[in-house]
Amino acid sequence: PKYMSEEEFKKHFTPRYNVWEQRLCIAPDGDFFRAIRRKRASVVTDHIKCLDDRGIQLESGDRVDADIIVTATGLQLHTDQPMA
Repeated sequence: PKYMSEEEFKKHFTPRYNVWEQRLCIAPDGDFFRAIRRKRASVVTDHIKCLDDRGIQLESGDRVDADIIVTATGLQLHTDQPMA
C-alpha cells in the first residue's frame, strides 16, 4: 500500500538541486521508512519562521508541535570524491 501520495512524495523527496550539491540522507536499514509506514514519523519540507513554547512555526503558516527539538546537522566535509 502507498503511505503517501505521489505528489507528497515528490514534494519531500525530490531535491531542487543536483546530486552532490547538498547533503544526502541515507537510511541503510530502512528504519526511517518503517517509521513513516507505521505513522510514527512524518516528513515536513518548509522553512522555519521561528521556535516557540509549543514547537516550530513554519513560513507556510503550518506548525510542528514538538516536545524536543534537536539541532545537530553532523555535517562533515570530505575532500575525496564523490563527496568533495
